[in-house]
Amino acid sequence: MKNLISNLSACIKNVFYRLTLSSIIVASSVMPQSVAAQDNKMVGVLAASAGLTERSSDGINFSPITPGDKIFLDDEIRTSKDGRIQILLMDETTFSMGSSSTIVVDTFLYDPSDQSGSISANIKKGVFRFISGNIAKKTPENMKVTAGNAVISIRGTDVIGTVENGISTIVLLSGLIDMTSTSVGCGGGTSSSAGCQSSLVRPGFGVEMNNQGMFSSPTRFEPDEIDTVIESLDTKPDQNNEQSEEKAEEETQSEQSDASTQQENQEEQPDQRVTENEEETKPDQNVEQFRHHQCRY
Repeated sequence: MKNLISNLSACIKNVFYRLTLSSIIVASSVMPQSVAAQDNKMVGVLAASAGLTERSSDGINFSPITPGDKIFLDDEIRTSKDGRIQILLMDETTFSMGSSSTIVVDTFLYDPSDQSGSISANIKKGVFRFISGNIAKKTPENMKVTAGNAVISIRGTDVIGTVENGISTIVLLSGLIDMTSTSVGCGGGTSSSAGCQSSLVRPGFGVEMNNQGMFSSPTRFEPDEIDTVIESLDTKPDQNNEQSEEKAEEETQSEQSDASTQQENQEEQPDQRVTENEEETKPDQNVEQFRHHQCRY
């Protein structure tokens, strides 16, 4: 368990600090300094993105946004098939969303003078991660996140998960969370029956909510499952190493071809490398496995 917690801590630090300093500077420069900014309903900024990100204020008409653009109350933010984003709210709460994801911040009140306020956000679909900020630190009960039919109550928290086809997976990285099902079978959130409520208190443990809106028992997720999901949310993938490796492979292949005295060997080596490259570019199945993680009781 100590190794698990150590691995999780390393993952958290690694990914969180990958948000570049320039993105933080852009975010801070456009953030209002007082609660009076609520008059314009600004809640934060798009701090970082990869791929296409779009915003709609009416749920119908969408337009592209880029890092540094303001995010307003009730904006529906969605990512493309290759999109990833990080939203930084005024109280330093962060939401990271993966490809084909949608999120709406539907409640946000914040007074930076005493860090009081309230937040609620609705993650409609996709892979997500959120890290609570100043509001939850001061008054944890004033932050709630909806993920599918699950309402997550925050107690100083870092959480990852997915929402897809009526099924939600929620995994705790740090802190504590309580969850309530708002499904019809759970009385819209009023039932205390088994499966209608759940809590996570141990890092690396998670639950799955099925399409009937019932929680599974908490189960441990493997570190590599968690790592893969966190990496899928990274808005700054390192392309330099991949390009350097490809260039090195091309140079090595060329030298081997020049040194070879047999035409047959010259033809076989490129074929072998193509096969290797094809295998390397196969999509990683770990995120899909995470989405459909089978609970172990």
